[in-house]
Amino acid sequence: AVLLRRRGGYEFVALHLLCQGVEIVLKSALLMIDYDANIGRLASKFRHNLETLAIEAQSVAGLKTLRAPLLSELRNLNSLYSSHLLRYATANDFLIDASSVPYQLVLRRMCAVMRLVDRAIAGSRVDA
Repeated sequence: AVLLRRRGGYEFVALHLLCQGVEIVLKSALLMIDYDANIGRLASKFRHNLETLAIEAQSVAGLKTLRAPLLSELRNLNSLYSSHLLRYATANDFLIDASSVPYQLVLRRMCAVMRLVDRAIAGSRVDA
């Protein structure tokens, strides 16, 4: 998503890819924390709901509650993503200005989450 945006790619595609990445990272983190408890819930409880995933991952990882600006940005992205409004080549292209959708706080937080996951994986290799 970041590379596509840097190269002037289509904004709807970049936002959709960003949201897919958020979904995959959060689901992966939940599986790393407790595979058995979370594998059955991925499709039934979380589905493609980024907000529910983020709150659950934050909770089970023992991290601080999401701050209001970040949560607001995530909710906005989630409303577009979970209702499939970011899929491109539809009438939404004329109704929504994808370049006006804020995503920076979510992107920064996801980079931090990926660093935490990398550290956890590296730590588990050292202990093994």
